[in-house]
Amino acid sequence: MLILCLNKALSVLKSIRIEDNYIKNVKILSRRNMSSQDELVSEFNALVEEDLNKRKRSIEDGEALDKEISRRMDAKEIGVVLGTDHHVGVLMLGLATVF
Repeated sequence: MLILCLNKALSVLKSIRIEDNYIKNVKILSRRNMSSQDELVSEFNALVEEDLNKRKRSIEDGEALDKEISRRMDAKEIGVVLGTDHHVGVLMLGLATVF
């Protein structure tokens, strides 16, 4: 019964495109011949918790990068339009219409 539940969970995980590593771990868990179902469930829950923590760290890193980019844009270190940008754009448009 538990193996069927894990197989169903595996198909759900595939449908939402969880990372390949995670899917491989679930497959390994579903194939193991473990002595108790509690061990299997706790190991599965540990994998889910690890994945959630990794996603949270990734989101936090992305937010920190966004804040740094915003700070640099506000300080006019990046994102400043120079006059040459317009000239290059006109040249590219001209070349695109010719070819």
